[in-house]
Amino acid sequence: DSGFLLSGSCPAAMANIYEDLKPLIDHGKKSFDFILSKDIPARAEAMDGHCTFVADWVKEDLPLENKEGNAMDALAREMIASSCYETPPEMKKEQEPKKEDILVFADKAGLCQRILDKAPEGRVGNKKIVTKSPRLLSADDCESLLSGKKYDLIIFGFTLDPPKSS
Repeated sequence: DSGFLLSGSCPAAMANIYEDLKPLIDHGKKSFDFILSKDIPARAEAMDGHCTFVADWVKEDLPLENKEGNAMDALAREMIASSCYETPPEMKKEQEPKKEDILVFADKAGLCQRILDKAPEGRVGNKKIVTKSPRLLSADDCESLLSGKKYDLIIFGFTLDPPKSS
């Protein structure tokens, strides 16, 4: 839904990210509406009476998050500007993203640790890594882990471990 960028319903922290691209967004919306008004009726008439299943895979390479926390915003700005053959102006510096507190129920192979190692610089706050086997964790253990502190992210990596036997 293109209304997210156009209607002003963006969260307060994002409200001004696209403000300098508003003329390009308006142009894109008018173009989209024009094409849609011409194309949809013709396509609907051609499909009438036919059973249609759309099963397409669309590859969408998304950027890895950066330490500023604006990788997706930069991508969206680039897409908006390039659709009108423009170069997007430099983004205004927003406030630094907060560090996230993370609880990890670790796997034995170390995948969870590699995930944490790849986190953008300055984005991981406190982290609690639980290496105790899940079969040895009691309900009290879990309650003490989850009730003592509020976490922004919980990673359940122990589900990646293969069973001892099958």
